[in-house]
Amino acid sequence: MRWGLVYRSDSLGKATEADVARLASLGLSTSVDFRGEAEVVKYGVNRLPAGVEAVARPLLDESGNTLAEALTTALRTGDSAVLEEMLGGGRAEQIVLTSYRDMVTNEAARAGFRDVLLRLAGRDGLPLVYNCTAGKDRTGIMSAVILTLLRVPRQAVIDDFVLSNTYLSPSHQQTYDLLASKGVDSGLIRPLLEQDAAYIEAFLDGAKAEYGSFDRYLRDGLGLSQKTITHLRHALTTR
Repeated sequence: MRWGLVYRSDSLGKATEADVARLASLGLSTSVDFRGEAEVVKYGVNRLPAGVEAVARPLLDESGNTLAEALTTALRTGDSAVLEEMLGGGRAEQIVLTSYRDMVTNEAARAGFRDVLLRLAGRDGLPLVYNCTAGKDRTGIMSAVILTLLRVPRQAVIDDFVLSNTYLSPSHQQTYDLLASKGVDSGLIRPLLEQDAAYIEAFLDGAKAEYGSFDRYLRDGLGLSQKTITHLRHALTTR
């Protein structure tokens, strides 16, 4: 892949002046925010260098926001009974797997992914950064879409996806320590915080099941022309 064209991030609402200066050094032209309105209110509008075009492309529906608020309340109170009812017995894993499968056909998700890919194909808005709140799920799928479009081997796509666990480990540990201090089993929420290969496989397999192949997902699901797909493969790779 060509370096310096596409960046991925978590929320930039709390970016420091040093962070903004770092972003400016990348020469960013466009920022695509996958967060919903409630997330932006909670975590802050992305702080970006002057001149960067800010694009809002929310990918979560109200049911996702409702679940997030319920989890936040449960974590704040440390009510293990609430967490057990919501997430125990494998329910946490099923929540994530279902959300990843739904992203294949979700209208807002398809529109957001299409928008990013068309901006990458246009090149006028590059370099580009896309973000969600944690930088691991919505952006994780977006990254997997780009890599798979570029014919990166599936295992490498999966390895890239689960790499979030390495980068987010310190943040996750803070959450686990907080839960432990309240006497709550961190295993209940671990599937929601940590990435598992099965999650991105659910999306990739879902795209194939729904459209017949990943290329057909790009064409029929995202509405990309073969000319655009071919252009992206040339523009974003070195050979």
